[in-house]
Amino acid sequence: MNRALPEAAELWPARGSRIFRNIGRLISLLTVLISSWTAHAGAVDVLDAAIAARLRGDFDTAIRLYSLAIESGELPKDTVAAVLASRGVAYDAKGEVDKAIADFDRAIEEKPNFGNAYIYRGLAWVRKRDYDHAIADFSNAIVRDSDVAYLAANDRGNVYELRGRLDVAFDDYNKAIQLNPTYAPAYYNRARIHQMRRDYGPALQDYGEAIRLQPDYSEAYYNRGVLHRTMGAVEKANADFEAARRLEPNGSRRD
Repeated sequence: MNRALPEAAELWPARGSRIFRNIGRLISLLTVLISSWTAHAGAVDVLDAAIAARLRGDFDTAIRLYSLAIESGELPKDTVAAVLASRGVAYDAKGEVDKAIADFDRAIEEKPNFGNAYIYRGLAWVRKRDYDHAIADFSNAIVRDSDVAYLAANDRGNVYELRGRLDVAFDDYNKAIQLNPTYAPAYYNRARIHQMRRDYGPALQDYGEAIRLQPDYSEAYYNRGVLHRTMGAVEKANADFEAARRLEPNGSRRD
């Protein structure tokens, strides 16, 4: 989204997981799984080609190759789940959300504690504005997979915030920070709620921590600039707006 700086006074919105941004975790998982099992060279080559197609944004080719790998019958169960989830991400990238959800369903059937699949399916439900299903999936990820529980807690907080339940969202951002104290978006999201509540001191602290953990966090600089301006600290506000401009020269928010 394009946004003028610093004239616009509204805050940048909540930050959570994005299917496209987080695909690196799934690609890494697939790579590890491929290296840990012995299969026919053909299946390995097909998966390698599918991953390469996905990374270059050729979603149609990636889907076709993932399908060939799944249908080969040569993949171990854990790998089938990861490939299904990766194909689901490719479908989501094409805007075919129902097909994506169907693949996430199958991935969870193959591996019931597959936290990433719950998160991806939850994000797909958010795209469909089915917030009840999204909350259920993020809650399942929190309970079932400790490796990604912090992401799911943060994402669930985003959904509660969309529903206007700021107190519950705040609790989820706290939970995400407790589970992973180095996860910058949770501090950013908690800072926004502090700011909306006019709790300016804690908001400044959380924006500062988000920026310390992620120095290129343009949204955090921008929102902290809005906060500084609200508090009358014009020079600090201008410095933060300039940092946001430098990091986002077109005023566009990264996903």
